[in-house]
Parts: sequence; structure tokens; C-alpha cells
Amino acid sequence: MFEKKERFDYKYEVTRSKRKTISIIIEPTGLVRILVPNRYADKHIKLLLQEKHNWIVEKLKYFQEKKIQTPDFTEGTKLDFLGFQYEIQYSQVVKKNEERIIIENSKCIIFARTFDTENLKEMIENWYRKEATEILKNRISQIQQKVGKEPSKVSVKTQKKRWGSCTSKGHILLNWRLILAPVEVVDYVILHELCHLHHMDHSPKFWGKVMEFDPHYQNKRKWLKQNGHIIRWPYDEIVI
Repeated sequence: MFEKKERFDYKYEVTRSKRKTISIIIEPTGLVRILVPNRYADKHIKLLLQEKHNWIVEKLKYFQEKKIQTPDFTEGTKLDFLGFQYEIQYSQVVKKNEERIIIENSKCIIFARTFDTENLKEMIENWYRKEATEILKNRISQIQQKVGKEPSKVSVKTQKKRWGSCTSKGHILLNWRLILAPVEVVDYVILHELCHLHHMDHSPKFWGKVMEFDPHYQNKRKWLKQNGHIIRWPYDEIVI
């Protein structure tokens, strides 16, 4: 169940459920969604909004400046995939096991039983995750040969604030949303994390190692700074 509120100079929506965690989701439309456990009191929600006020205002301003819109998934909407945009085209199927998504020429063809927004969002995100897992692991296996270091483990998952990371034990984690970025940017992020297997900091030696394998890496870093909003598809979230 949820209730809509209009305070704090923005609209927010409270959804209560059996969940144990608390989340604040900032949607590009300007709506602030608050997900809380069933017995979470209103007074605590107000305190939470006060505590996170600056963060919320910053994100709302960010979306406004970037003119980011929540995908409506209507036919003709364009989806990003490896730096290219593909126009959504729908095709009706009868059975669930027939549901799938394929890229064909300039089209992203979605075979689905129903075309409601939530079903499509879930289908597309699952497809992104599946493609990301296969493609990112394939890219890392190629690039590690050039770098001369092999990670102890590779995981593709959701990272709310990072494109990738590398643990002290050599475990590299990559954000599945990288699949929306151009291949050369994807490769830079992978190279960056692999170079941490040589140097676990961001010292001059580390950046020297990155430049050794990619003399133009700064162009990719610049792209990330200018286009990093795509990592938050289709909304921004912070988990308390």
C-alpha cells in the first residue's frame, strides 16, 4: 500500500510492505518514492526526509538538468545497448517461455505476452543483466591477457555508485549497467579494475599502468563523467 504526499517542495510517495530495509528512490519524473517496512512510523519518515534532504534535492536537480525521462517503453522508444540506440518494436506471444528480446538491425524486438510497463521493465532489465553477464565476462577474459593479470573471481551485479570495483583478494565486480555504455568505455572500466591487480590504489604508478595499455583512457573517463546518468537506468536509488 502507498500514500502520496506533497511536502518538502517535492512530491513523495510512501510504500509500506513486509520488507526489512528502507529505500529512497528518485525517479526522473521528480517523484520521490520511499519504501519502508509496514510498521515504520510517519514521524520517522519525516526525519528520514530531513536527514536526506540535500541528497534528494541534489538528485532532483541532476535529473532536471540532464532532462532525463523515465522510459515509458512505448513502441518506438529507444533503448541504449553498447553505445547504440535501438528502437523498441513489439511482437505478441502466447506462452511465457516464448518471451524474449532480440536485437535486429536498428530494432530491439520484444516478444511478450503483455505490454504493461512493469512487465516490460522487468523483461528489459533481465535481458540487460543476462547480456551484461555474458559480454562483460567475455571482454574481461580478453583484456586480462593484455594486462598479464587474472582476477580471482569476476561478478556482474548491481553497484549503486560504481561502474566497477576490485577487492584486495582480486575479486572484480562489474556493474551490469555498463552494457549501456560504448564498448571502448566498457573496456576502459575493465582495464581500470584489472590494473588494480598491479596496484591496489590510484597512485601515479597505477595511472601509469592504465596509460601503458590505453594512452587515451582520459577520453573514456570524461565520457563517464558526462554520461554517467545512464548507470542509474531507470531510476536512482539509495538504500538506508
